[in-house]
Amino acid sequence: PLGLGLSHAPPDGDIMQRLTSAGGIDNWPVPHSSDSFEIAARTWWDFAPFICMLSPDADEPLDGELLPGVYVIGGLCDYRRVTNATRDLAEMRGVRCRRLPIRENLGNISVEILTVDQVAITLLEVANNGGDWTAALTAAIPPRKLTLGQP
Repeated sequence: PLGLGLSHAPPDGDIMQRLTSAGGIDNWPVPHSSDSFEIAARTWWDFAPFICMLSPDADEPLDGELLPGVYVIGGLCDYRRVTNATRDLAEMRGVRCRRLPIRENLGNISVEILTVDQVAITLLEVANNGGDWTAALTAAIPPRKLTLGQP
């Protein structure tokens, strides 16, 4: 089964204040913590044999079916792209780092960086379709972004 959790979210922080005012996150079936992702994930999902941070800068792609584990989406969310920031954080924390296999499955399309919700949709799709990354990515990425980019 897939689960969703929110980490690095202190009760007095901007994210938690916005989520609380938007409808009461305490009523959501989503665990949340002010702890870092690696501490929070081990607290919520003790079955997880590994933690994998997803980063467009990772050298190795995910492939095949998803293995049981914790996949960190949006390790660093920012309005501007900071090259290698998420990969460096994964290395610093001692967790594996992988990227979605966009090039391997869709070729040279015009996008390699997805939004948090597009990544979540991709993971849900691939978990439910037996490891078909092409179908999962096609379901998650808007059609306008599926055009071929420059070689």
